[in-house]
Amino acid sequence: MQYVKSIGLNSNQQIGRGFNHPYDIAFSENNRIYVLNRMYPQSTDGIRVQICDFDDEWYGEFGHGPGDTNDKFLVPVCIGFNDEEKLYVTDESHHQIKIFDRDGSFIEAWGRNTSKITDLEAPSGICFDSAGNALVVQQFKGSILRISNDGNIVQTFGEPGSEPGALNLPWGICTDNKDNIYVADWRNDRIQKYDSVIPRKAGRRGPPKY
Repeated sequence: MQYVKSIGLNSNQQIGRGFNHPYDIAFSENNRIYVLNRMYPQSTDGIRVQICDFDDEWYGEFGHGPGDTNDKFLVPVCIGFNDEEKLYVTDESHHQIKIFDRDGSFIEAWGRNTSKITDLEAPSGICFDSAGNALVVQQFKGSILRISNDGNIVQTFGEPGSEPGALNLPWGICTDNKDNIYVADWRNDRIQKYDSVIPRKAGRRGPPKY
């Protein structure tokens, strides 16, 4: 593996070109890069998502924070595109998943102070299965939500604890090409794998096989 290049610069700006504490990235189908700037507790005014490409072209930014409206961020954590090119952003302090189109226009939010998944708590990692459902980590509940693209909970699994299959402050999540699920179980110092069972009926609860 060889180094290729770096993009971006540390500008310490609250708006405009230059990254300031980039935290997560996602790629759109047209190869643009979406960079989540989370900032840090002493300086939160530069929270935003920036759009650029690998040739250092800059296309704008959106979701400036900190802010209390559904289209703003407070403590954003992870970002990812679904198969409809909608960008999902988890915000652990708003207890929301915020959804934008790839131009940065706000579409909707799920979680607290919305009409869907109102008991969502501290979402962190997010990824998508082959059916287009979002898999979202609830770090403090020690659980994973599988959510359809219209905002219905398809499945909930995981519980707090240290036994196999239980979770203690989980964070990152991803799937492989067989839809197996991998969760970074932070406080338990391990990676856990769950099988690829995808329920088709909204509202079904119960874990995949650990």
